[in-house]
Amino acid sequence: MTMKDLIEDSVPLQTKLAVQGKPFNYIGRMELELQGGEVLYWLMDKDGGLISIDPETEEFMIFWPIEEEIHFTGSVLIYGGDRFEFFYEDQVSVVKSIGDVSFDEDVYCDFRDYENKDHQIARTLHMKSTGERRRFIGQVFLEEDIFFPEGLAL
Repeated sequence: MTMKDLIEDSVPLQTKLAVQGKPFNYIGRMELELQGGEVLYWLMDKDGGLISIDPETEEFMIFWPIEEEIHFTGSVLIYGGDRFEFFYEDQVSVVKSIGDVSFDEDVYCDFRDYENKDHQIARTLHMKSTGERRRFIGQVFLEEDIFFPEGLAL
């Protein structure tokens, strides 16, 4: 499977993928535009996880929702006893969506990324229109770490 398969309509909704050996039940995809004009794709999992794909840099990140409390001290996020240092923020708008996604088209949200010493990434999202906030924990992974079920031909 390739990045192109994931960001185009090659992968049917409801496909059960495996990412780094963990199940990912693909239920929707969003095409997002960053403030500077770059495009990202977020693939949504039925349990609230997401895969973020940057086709320009070919970077893949997987995130799972955080339900536990997080704390902030300046530019440091504390989660699970670990310190995550702030390293990136941007604003995205939803350009196009298919399937069961949690954002409507033309929705804007801010996100901030923090990284710990083990290269885990904590991401916070703030939906501007609703005020809703979400938190995720994740990491960068390789394209080779995504597996399709047997028999799915693309």
